[in-house]
Amino acid sequence: MPRIISDYKGQAKSRILQAGMTAFSKRGYRNATMQEIAHDVGVTKADLYHYFPSKAALLKEMASSRHQILGESLSEAIGKANSIDELTILVMRILDQEAQGARLWFDLIVESADDAELGALLKAQLSEYLGEINLALTKIPKSRKASMSGSAIDSVAMSLMFLLIGLHTGLRLGTPRAEIREALREGLRGILVR
Repeated sequence: MPRIISDYKGQAKSRILQAGMTAFSKRGYRNATMQEIAHDVGVTKADLYHYFPSKAALLKEMASSRHQILGESLSEAIGKANSIDELTILVMRILDQEAQGARLWFDLIVESADDAELGALLKAQLSEYLGEINLALTKIPKSRKASMSGSAIDSVAMSLMFLLIGLHTGLRLGTPRAEIREALREGLRGILVR
């Protein structure tokens, strides 16, 4: 297999993350192997371990980058939307784009019951996800935001986080999109309209 050339480290890491996402989405965290991921990228397993010392480290990096993307997308949606209906449409697009990432959540939740390292990762990822949502909420223009103190914003962010996780779960389990969209609209209305 070809070795990773140092000039392409950023590209290589990105390819590894994408291959990991594909492998975890198709086979699940437990069943995907570092050997398979290395093969999909076209590198040796030793090269893969140069970038990620463990499968858990790879999962952590993938989850972290997904939360950052989600937070940025959510900030953009909140800033653009002029109504709950517009925000619902924009957030549904985000959920569709992040559908592959939902498998990561399921795997983290299931595997963390038997793996302390993954349990700690799940807790850290939830905290990071909450931080991204909290940041998105602080970007609501003052003209469209009810006055909220810091603790109220924290509560709203947590409510929104669990709403999104629940909707990802519903999509993953095959709940009809119309029902997900309506639950999202009503959830956003209940959380954000004061």
